[in-house]
Amino acid sequence: MSKTTAKVMAAYIIGNIIQIVLAVLAKVSFMSRPIMFCVAAGFLVLFAIIGGITLADSEKQPERKKSYKDYAENIDSTE
Repeated sequence: MSKTTAKVMAAYIIGNIIQIVLAVLAKVSFMSRPIMFCVAAGFLVLFAIIGGITLADSEKQPERKKSYKDYAENIDSTE
């Protein structure tokens, strides 16, 4: 099994667990509309995950590509 397949399966299982927990929470709380609660909570979880991914991605430093001048300076310094 490839890494991508494993990640997709893990995300699917975690999503199912979250939905089950939210459904149980709605049932225990005696809500009049448990499905709507699960939908709203699912969207909040989705936005939290996307926000976390975006925040983590923005903290990475962009790679600076070497220019020809950088390579030329390295050649001159070794001689």
